[in-house]
Amino acid sequence: MKFLQGSLSLALATLLTACGGGGSEGYFNNESNSSGNTTENTNTSSADTKFFEDNLKREGSILFGLLDTNNPDTPKGYIDHALDTFGNGVLELAISTHEKFTQNQSQFIYYDDCHKKDETSTDDLEQSEQIKQGCYVISGDNLKNLLGENYKNWNFNVNAIDLKNMQPKEGLESYIGQPSVIIYENQNADKNLNSIAVTGSFGYPYQQSWGLAQSQQVRFVTIPNNDSSNGGFVLYNDPTSSEGKLYVVQADSSYSVLTNDNPNTPNIEPVTFTVHSAPGNEIATFLIKSNGTQILNLPNISAISGQRIENESPATNIKSITGSIRIEGDKVLNFLQSISGSTITYTHTLTLDADGKTITRTINGTTKK
Repeated sequence: MKFLQGSLSLALATLLTACGGGGSEGYFNNESNSSGNTTENTNTSSADTKFFEDNLKREGSILFGLLDTNNPDTPKGYIDHALDTFGNGVLELAISTHEKFTQNQSQFIYYDDCHKKDETSTDDLEQSEQIKQGCYVISGDNLKNLLGENYKNWNFNVNAIDLKNMQPKEGLESYIGQPSVIIYENQNADKNLNSIAVTGSFGYPYQQSWGLAQSQQVRFVTIPNNDSSNGGFVLYNDPTSSEGKLYVVQADSSYSVLTNDNPNTPNIEPVTFTVHSAPGNEIATFLIKSNGTQILNLPNISAISGQRIENESPATNIKSITGSIRIEGDKVLNFLQSISGSTITYTHTLTLDADGKTITRTINGTTKK
């Protein structure tokens, strides 16, 4: 692969160490092949565009298919942390568990009322409180047993010992717990067992090095309830899709990712991710076409926010990205694992808030392996 200089390229000499760490070579190297365009708004300066591009490349090489998740020397920015957790954490966990469920339900626990409230007496319940929704649930290490080899290094039972010697101590308790995957029943047979929720906490490994001692890192993830009646990060497997497997994100799904890999600071540096999805209007989807092509379409990212402390060029690097993300092609969030000759195309309209500036740009292009 060769890297083609274009409006999305950036000379290696100008790259700072990325948010998320990594070697001094920066995101792009001679093994990449990417070209694209940035659309400047009317009456905006080229300096603002460069500021936008520089930050986007530092924080989100995954947006262009250029994140090597298995290479510890590849810097990983806060957008990389957020989207990799979405694709290779929450989304992959939901899809893999649902596929296993369709093959064998024996390891799942059935509840005839997933939203049962604790009551001292059933005599006084209103009719509305007696309406039930059944579901199948699998939690903790039972998930590891179900999913097998690919998940052997995941932590499905995060406890206080796993978070030992992290600072500050405050807030760490929200990452303690087990994940659960919940598959809901529906009165309509076509909809039945197609709504999938991931909730709770888990940890999973990733590679990240600053050229010092440690390259084996762990992302700890916690998923709060959202404003969907089901709670958690909820996906719906649309059975009507004529193109392949279509997964629709329900309501405002979000999570927080705890990273502790930056040796510029003793403190943890959480990254938050929130995606807005309004069924029938502005939906967030992941499509796996019958031919294997994938389309990730997140038209309304409410927030991807994080920070990365830097000491030698003192900065807190507090940043937030909102807007839309769309990537189409082969292995859209793991593109460097695709075969030679594969391509992805991308179109992102994003607003960056950083260093007292707010800049919106549309970028589009193609990356070829």
